[in-house]
Amino acid sequence: MPRKPWLLQRGWPISDTSPWLEGIWREGNILEAHKHAQAGLEAFDVEGEPFEWTTLWPLIGIAVVQQQLADAIRYVRMLLVSEQQRLPDTLTADLEQTIQAWDSDRAERAYTKLQEAIPLAQQMGYL
Repeated sequence: MPRKPWLLQRGWPISDTSPWLEGIWREGNILEAHKHAQAGLEAFDVEGEPFEWTTLWPLIGIAVVQQQLADAIRYVRMLLVSEQQRLPDTLTADLEQTIQAWDSDRAERAYTKLQEAIPLAQQMGYL
């Protein structure tokens, strides 16, 4: 397992240590990744800071793996606020369609769209 970086030990936001978090995620250590992603999210001073995506993407992926769609949707909504760093259009479109499906009581469609967005996010280096 990757060693906990000095920055995280000193309380810096997880965005400064995202390669370390990504290493945990990619190794399949879901519980450890969730713990650190949640701590990273809480380290941001206010909701909507532009680089929260560094912790939101792992939280979205973990929620999907754990079949906690409501949690994943909550994180997607946080990811799409205007204060966040803008994502590529194709990824944004998938996430917006996910929210639209969820808001229309089409949970299965929302889950499908989210499952399509995750590999795209991985290819683009967000997860």
